[in-house]
Order: sequence, then structure tokens, then C-alpha cells
Amino acid sequence: MALISVIVPVYNKEHQIRRCIDSVLNQSFEDWELILINDGSTDNSSLIIDSFNSDTRIRSYYKENGGVSSARNLGIRKAQGEWIIFLDADDYFLPDALNILLNTALKNKTRVSVANFYVEKDNKRYGQCEGRNRIVKNNFRSWYFMTCYLRAGNTLLHISTVKDVLFDETLHRYEDVKFWFEIMREYKIAYVSEYVMIYSENCRSLSFPVNNVIRDYIFSMDFQRKIFWEKIVLAGLLKHGFYCYPKYVSLLKNKYKKYLYLIYIERMISLFPFLYIRMIRFIRKIKNHVGIYR
Repeated sequence: MALISVIVPVYNKEHQIRRCIDSVLNQSFEDWELILINDGSTDNSSLIIDSFNSDTRIRSYYKENGGVSSARNLGIRKAQGEWIIFLDADDYFLPDALNILLNTALKNKTRVSVANFYVEKDNKRYGQCEGRNRIVKNNFRSWYFMTCYLRAGNTLLHISTVKDVLFDETLHRYEDVKFWFEIMREYKIAYVSEYVMIYSENCRSLSFPVNNVIRDYIFSMDFQRKIFWEKIVLAGLLKHGFYCYPKYVSLLKNKYKKYLYLIYIERMISLFPFLYIRMIRFIRKIKNHVGIYR
């Protein structure tokens, strides 16, 4: 039985899936299994997936198209590893990703470990998190300030964490956010600043609002009995909802009228992450420049 299960949903990714699979095959850590969930692809994704059938560490499953949540949930049910990590077919690991994440979890004795990642666009890479190595004290505050950010590809989960926390298959937008928030409420997280994966914006289409607004997590958020920083994160999503759904602003304001004041607080706080990250990167450039001339 493999120690780490890598779960990859695939829907019409014939131009990206080979790179994704190769990034798993090239891992320095070798005790893994790769579970490919073909979510009703209509392009040549199936042919590419089948070309890896000779590798016994790779298992593939075909299902009718039901969305990324249903594909990931199927992957969870099929996983045999003690640890699980999700990876989108657009994205790919750096060579030491699994080794870094597993060592971070074991060293800190946590069931969740998170690492830094790059966003790749137009052949350029941009680092996303500015956090230091640590056990995170406030998961939602760190999420908000981008000093520890959970997403597919940079977050390793012990199998016990997902037994009762599955992806919401009724949602078609921000369903992953709901999942990560449930993890963040329950578990301590160990963070390491090393980079482990590439999030490729080149391969993605722009994110549009869904036709049925009920399928967007923004319309089903729950502010009750949440800590301050989770409320601030939710307020940021609500603010984004006003932008994405101009026809439904009145509906959203009426639904969340008790919490609209949080949007004004979030707007004031939101200035800080931008200034903070700019300052950190400026200081880093100065240090690198000084180091050249030592």
C-alpha cells in the first residue's frame, strides 16, 4: 500500500495532463499511488491516461461528468494511502513536493501540512506566500494574509481528516474553499516556506459566475459562531459576490444584512496584505542586491 495517494480529476485536459502525470513520476519520494479520475472527458485525455496503464502505481477511473467535487470524492473513496494530496490536471509538482510536505507533517506531528507555491503566467513564476516555517497559530488569519494558503497541490492531508469532510457536490463554484475552511476549523497546520508546485494560469479560462446562483458557495455561507478572522475571510468572498453578481446584490445584502458591517472592516484590513507583501519583497530585493557585492 502506498504511503501517499495523489488524486487528480481530469476533464478535457489533453494538453496538460501528461505534464501533470510526469511531475508525479519524477518525484524524489517514491512511495505514492496516482489516482486519475476521468470526469467524462470528450477530448483525447482518455488516450493519454491509458498510455500510463503499464505503471502499476497509477490507477484510472472513468465516470460521467459531474464536476471536480464528485471526481475528488471518488478519488478519496478509492485512495489506499495514509496521506492524500489533490492536484489539478492544469498544475504540476516540483520534484521534492511530496518529500517536503510529508517531512513537514511528521516533523511537526500534524495531520495537515502546507507549503508555498508558484503561480505561472506567460512563462513567469510568482511566489504566493510570505510565511515562515511554523505551526500556524491562526489558520484563517494566515489564509487572509497569504502567509499559509491551502489549495490543491500544496496541501497534504492525513486520511483521517477527510473521512467526514468531503467536497460539496451541490456546489459548482468555491466548493474547494468550503472544503478547506472545514479543514482549517478542525486541525493544526504545519507550514513550510519551500515551493512544491506550480499553479498554471496559462491553462485556465477565466472564472465566471455560475448560472444557478445557489451552486455558488457565496450564496450559502454561514457567519454564525465563526471566529473573527473566518468572518473577515467570508466578508471578502461576499464583497467579491457583489462584483460577480450585480443582479443579485440586493439578495445578498438582504441574506447577510446582519454581517454587512464586516465588509467595511475587511476593506480597511485588506490594505495591509498588499502593503506588507510589497514591503517584504522590497526588503528581499535589497538583501539580494547587497549580497551580490559582498
